[in-house]
This record gives sequence, structure tokens and C-alpha cells, in this order.
Amino acid sequence: MKLYSTNRINALGLKGPEKTPQEITKFTNHSIEQIILDNDNIQESQNLLYKKAKQIFNQNQKSVFIGGDHSITYPIFKAFQKTTHDPFLIIFDAHADCMPPSQEPTHEEFLRAIIEDGFPSEKIILIGARKIEPEEQEFLIKHNIKIFNEILNMETAADYITEKANNHNLYISIDIDALDPAFAPAVNYPEPAGLTSKEFFYILKRLLHIKSLKAIDIVEAVPQKDQNYDNRTLRTIAKIIDEAAKILK
Repeated sequence: MKLYSTNRINALGLKGPEKTPQEITKFTNHSIEQIILDNDNIQESQNLLYKKAKQIFNQNQKSVFIGGDHSITYPIFKAFQKTTHDPFLIIFDAHADCMPPSQEPTHEEFLRAIIEDGFPSEKIILIGARKIEPEEQEFLIKHNIKIFNEILNMETAADYITEKANNHNLYISIDIDALDPAFAPAVNYPEPAGLTSKEFFYILKRLLHIKSLKAIDIVEAVPQKDQNYDNRTLRTIAKIIDEAAKILK
């Protein structure tokens, strides 16, 4: 497994997650290669991240990308599609990220852009979404996206998710705000009634054992806010990295 970090953000002026790549190194001993981008040029940064991710995936190395905000998923997943047969996408997120599009996909609409680019909606599962705007709900219903708004039974949910993802080349995108603020408070858009740490890590560990898992991204932590919470959010991300490193080779 190789670790990469990128400072890319496209959050309509909202900052904070771009600091995670430099701050996460304080909480993990794993080597992380940084991909530094110019956030004043959104289109160029998107193109550069796409090209870099394409190079990484062509090496056939299991990879973890640390953001940055959720806009990193669009160019990285597009590179994944380009280089990988039969991809499957699982997203942990408190939000649907399916707002009407801007010129380049932001953290609020990356999933909509992926679907409108032609990725089959039956190969997408959204876990933890509990703040969905009416236009997003209409879009999700239209495309029949499978959503787990809450986890009523961990084993049953994990069985369904792993069965659907198994035998596909799997990409997992983790917006850390999928967890309840009690476990990951340092985000720009915290939402109550999120996944517990136990629920999240149970499902994640089941997914990590899928042999066709190829890539993970982890996004949307705000390190400056985390100082008020004993760096609880960054420590959770470090635990995700540690769990992935135990299993992914």
C-alpha cells in the first residue's frame, strides 16, 4: 500500500481541509508522498491530479489518498475508471454531494458529475448520508442510488455492501463527516446522528478484506478546528490509515 496526500480544495471559497496533508504526518509513522497543487487554478489542479492518479493506478499499487476536500474524488476516480476494469464506488459521507453542477466539480457535486459522466449508478453505494437537499433527493431517486442513511444492523448492512462490491475493482471514498461529530468533530459541515466509530470501522474492516479493493480516499477534516478536540478527527484518520496498512499489500 502507498500513501499520497493532496492539498486540493474546490469548496466555493471554504478553506481548512487543505491543511490535512501536512498535519496528518504528526499522527502516523507511515510515509506519505505529497501532491502539492495550486488551489488558485482549479482546472489546472484538477488536470494535474488526474494525471498523477492515472500514473499511480497504472503501477497497479493499492493506494490511499488523503485530502483536501471531497473535490479530489472526481479527478482521482476518473483516473481510476480510465485505468481499471469494472470499477465499483462506495462513499461514506453525511451529504449526497449531488448539487447542480458548477464549471468544475466541487465538493458539493462531485458524485453528480461522476454519474452524469456515465458511471453506472448500480455500482455506487452511499453510506451515512443524512443531510440531503430536495434537488439531490430527486437526483438520487431518479438514478436509483443505494443509500444507507443509518445503520440499523451492522452485520446485515456490511453483508449487503460487501456482497455488492465483491468481484469488482473497488474504490472507497471516505468523507470523515460520515461519522457522528462525537467521533469526528473537526469538519466544515458537521451533521448529527452519524455513524458511530464502531459502525464505521466494522464496515470498513469488512471492505478492506475485499481482495479487489484498489484505492481509498479520505477527505474533509479541518485540522485547525481539531485543536479544540484533542485532534480527535486526525487521530481517526490515522487509525483508518493504520487499519488499511495492516491488510492492503
